[in-house]
Amino acid sequence: MQLTMQILALGLNLPEISKNTGNNEITGVRFFDQSVTSFSPGFLYIGKASDYFSPTTCRDSVLLVHGPDLIFVNGKTVEEISNEVFSIFDYYTNWEKALETASGGKNILQALIDLSEPIFKGPMVVSKEDGQVLAHSMIYKSDTPWWKEIVEKGVVPLTITSGTVTTADGEVLPDWTNEPKLYRHDTGTNLIGFFIRLPDRLPLTVCIREGAVQLTRAHCQLAAYLRRFIQKTLTERYSNSQSNFEISMTDILNGEKRIEEELPDLNIQRPWQLLILRNTAAPDSQPRQKKLLNFARTIKIITSSFLYQNDLLVIISMEKVEPFIKEMLKLIEKQYYTIGVSLPFSSLKNMRDLYLQSISAINEVGGQINRVTELGFSILLKQAMKPNCDTAFLHPVLETLASWDRQYSAQLYETLYYYLQNERNIKTTSERLGIHRNTLSYRIEQIKNITYIDLDNPKERNCILLSFWLNKKNIN
Repeated sequence: MQLTMQILALGLNLPEISKNTGNNEITGVRFFDQSVTSFSPGFLYIGKASDYFSPTTCRDSVLLVHGPDLIFVNGKTVEEISNEVFSIFDYYTNWEKALETASGGKNILQALIDLSEPIFKGPMVVSKEDGQVLAHSMIYKSDTPWWKEIVEKGVVPLTITSGTVTTADGEVLPDWTNEPKLYRHDTGTNLIGFFIRLPDRLPLTVCIREGAVQLTRAHCQLAAYLRRFIQKTLTERYSNSQSNFEISMTDILNGEKRIEEELPDLNIQRPWQLLILRNTAAPDSQPRQKKLLNFARTIKIITSSFLYQNDLLVIISMEKVEPFIKEMLKLIEKQYYTIGVSLPFSSLKNMRDLYLQSISAINEVGGQINRVTELGFSILLKQAMKPNCDTAFLHPVLETLASWDRQYSAQLYETLYYYLQNERNIKTTSERLGIHRNTLSYRIEQIKNITYIDLDNPKERNCILLSFWLNKKNIN
């Protein structure tokens, strides 16, 4: 890494250089004496101050020159200062190499924090935007409530994240920025804060609190390097992860079975829904597919999007579906596109069935927005008329509840069946099951929380009940 005069002053234990100076990177080191008449841009020059200024006023000083920036060091020789400067270069070069080595291992964020804590000499924490801690300083020890909450609960307390955002210069900002800045917290201490934004991921927040030394603009420059390094490393890692994700999804959509442990982590709030966007005017146009994918990724909503066959597939949090569709319709020529919206789900193992259902919804109507919750019954009814009904078109709530019952012996599968069979009559259903009405009400709420079904939607109820009838072997 290339240093600046601000960082050199920090390494030499000298006062901070004045604001708006000392920020240009040093490309090399040279020495000067009285014979040197000009300084090449980018280079740091070291020499006796008396060779540059009046000998009587600078007799015992060493001068460091980099562009318009000057540093005077009293009481040391040129050789001593040169050795210290080269040691500073070595120190930060070794930090850079250590970061590079750690970037290839596991638990990258924790490794980078461990290597950087000695640089900043204070507590550091990396968290998601919602406060969930991903990595924190291991050397720093404190009994203060805010640090105990970070270490013991894994959450950044509101006392840190909700205070007034005021820079060290007194400027009030609405929030931290992507570039590291020096802030004055409400408690009176300094901190450096910044965001790291990654494609299709929640932003990360990095906070460096003042510890053994006072934080300065030089620390901000070092933090800027750390931010660029984390950004580059995680972007490459997530890019490879995205490729692996697309491979996994393609395999599942092609019918390959995967156990839960083999499935990728979406980092998207559950429950999810699958959106299928199809260009009806030119379904085979790869350039248009890629353009559509880029459109989807420009929308500031966290999704996992990829191309499969002739369609764009988007996995998205259920609560973000409508805002996403609204933004997407602003970007595309609506008359050339149709959208399929799946039922809610929480496991990628169900992706193939949800995909087939959504495609059938598109083919069933071909309207602009085709929701399986509205069309699932008619789709399943057509399947029921065939000699061999494809189980992929059964409502996924059946498999979800059957799996839950196998694990917890909860009897939710038959509870939902008889509840719908008896037209949601609590008295009749509880008598049929031989349970108390309160027990039935509790089970129904549990089913809603597990499956995300809308039992107030008659079309979805009919689809579920028809699925039960076509799968009667699992009902006592």
